[in-house]
Amino acid sequence: LLYQNMGGKSSDIESDAHQANRRGSTSSFVTRFFVLIFKCLCCYCLCLFGIQCCKRIWESLLSCCSIKRNKSKQYNPVPTWDDDIELHKYGKGSEFRDISWKSRQRGHDLSSCTVENVRYKVGGTPNGEHDNEDRWFETHDVSKPYQVVALFDGHDGPRAVDHVHKYIKNELERARSVTSTTLQDLFVETETDFFENIRIYVEERQRLRNAMPPEMKSYQASQQYPREVARLQELEPLISGGCTAVVAVVCGNKLYVANVGDSRAVVVYQTSNGAMETLQLSTDHDVKNEEELKRLEKLGLNPEELKRAGRLGPQENTRSIGDYNIKGGYQSVDV
Repeated sequence: LLYQNMGGKSSDIESDAHQANRRGSTSSFVTRFFVLIFKCLCCYCLCLFGIQCCKRIWESLLSCCSIKRNKSKQYNPVPTWDDDIELHKYGKGSEFRDISWKSRQRGHDLSSCTVENVRYKVGGTPNGEHDNEDRWFETHDVSKPYQVVALFDGHDGPRAVDHVHKYIKNELERARSVTSTTLQDLFVETETDFFENIRIYVEERQRLRNAMPPEMKSYQASQQYPREVARLQELEPLISGGCTAVVAVVCGNKLYVANVGDSRAVVVYQTSNGAMETLQLSTDHDVKNEEELKRLEKLGLNPEELKRAGRLGPQENTRSIGDYNIKGGYQSVDV
């Protein structure tokens, strides 16, 4: 009656109530829809979390089982060894024959001369480490009065060892006779020729360094002098690097051996009672050699620091052919 008195009708009241019910139903449906999506997202996240937990538990179980299996196996403490040269068809002593037999069982043919620069793990499993930086040669020319076996152990790139190998081989092939003095002089001549060969790169590097302030840090130099820094990086492998060397020459009934670095020459001989003995013919030039430490001390280096570091620069040997970066400033080299 009040609504009618205000000018309204009863049919209008029913229409408004119907529209209100429709709006309430729509809002309730939207609310239920978003609640359902939220529940689905929660279930999805819980599933992912559960899968990750199960995966980690499974990996932990596998790891524990693997550790138990490894502990159950008893290995003999056989040291690893590496050749870093092309393998001989005669092998490398009893160790090589034993490992060769084990490796052939795994399908690795070590009887040929095709395996280079390989480290052998316990059990004879080969594992290549880096590009071959070692060279060797031997002569079989019966027309010459002498025979040669030479080995060169390179480091910091193959440039130096390639130069040394080629130079010494050519010089010995042209020589008419060989003595101990010949070999000593040949080592000096070889290094002199190598340094002369890289002199243009050393001079260019010095010019580029002089163009930049000496106190400038490497990061600042790369920002302000990008072309010079890039060229310096290109020059570094052309200058760095060196090699050790050991050369054995049989001339008549005499054997001459010369070496630089820690490459060794060993002779095997039979005693009067039939036993096989070995004798090292070369000298190890490393920081364990007291005579080498005395020599380096006279050059201004601290022998105690050398012994503590166990190396001279990046190498253990104290003598080599090449290594301009060390010999060009040996008193300031980082030991």
